[in-house]
Amino acid sequence: MSLIVMKYHYMREYWCPDKVYVRRRPASREGGDGAKERYRNLAIFYVATYSAFYLFDYIENALSLSFGLKIASGFALDAILFLLVYALSESGGYWSPCLVGFRRTGTLSAFVWANAFFLPDTLTLLFRLYAYGQASILALFYFPTPSSPPLWYPLYAVSFWIAGGIAVFPLLEAFPYESLKDVRKRYAIPLVVVLWAGIYNAPLVVGVINLRPDDIFFFDFLFLVAYVKSRNSIGLVLAYVLAESPVWYIIAVSWGVRILSIGIVVRALLSVACVGILVFQYWRSHGNDQKSRATHT
Repeated sequence: MSLIVMKYHYMREYWCPDKVYVRRRPASREGGDGAKERYRNLAIFYVATYSAFYLFDYIENALSLSFGLKIASGFALDAILFLLVYALSESGGYWSPCLVGFRRTGTLSAFVWANAFFLPDTLTLLFRLYAYGQASILALFYFPTPSSPPLWYPLYAVSFWIAGGIAVFPLLEAFPYESLKDVRKRYAIPLVVVLWAGIYNAPLVVGVINLRPDDIFFFDFLFLVAYVKSRNSIGLVLAYVLAESPVWYIIAVSWGVRILSIGIVVRALLSVACVGILVFQYWRSHGNDQKSRATHT
């Protein structure tokens, strides 16, 4: 087997395992230099990312870009950051799509974990819908839109939040967490959460008053936990777009409030189902563990 093939198989086994992820490489293969290079590349990534995010935010506000141009700038920022991640990791010899959470497996698991975490929120919305009506939901979800948006306008909303989800979950959560694979979870997770919060809504420019604790708790902390459980960022992007209230507001004003009501009911049922799936999986795995211990004893 050639050295190139051996390196490919080694990197694939380490970065893209099927079932078990080992957070530490064997010492004989990595040593201290590999970790230092990853940390240095991660620091470069954060400096460039903070600069790019705040620059793009300044340009959007200064030029009052249209919704379409904001979508284009969002995908342009995604492309720039992806190229940066690829260049940094490739220079260190550890690039893999799994470095940003792009795995063949785990998409459904990530989606289930994310929607299970939303159970309190979806049940609260369902109660509010039936107690106070659709008007209260529209007031809660309000997002500036044209007075008579065209029927295809929700596609703009979905595209806009897909661009945001790609920037957040593969790039600002998966990549930093994978780069900190030698760091204990109790330290790596808070570090990634804090650094993500420093970018969200540009608090260093507009002030901490623009921070939304609920978004940071759900999309920053809980979604990172969902990533740790699933090691897949694609499912998180899908769950994120489904959960964003402005997307539902734009759908409601474009296609009718009845669709909004249906969406709230469906999301509540989905969250209940996801919690049930996780409980069943825990019960089954716990039962199998007990049977295994009984067999060995």
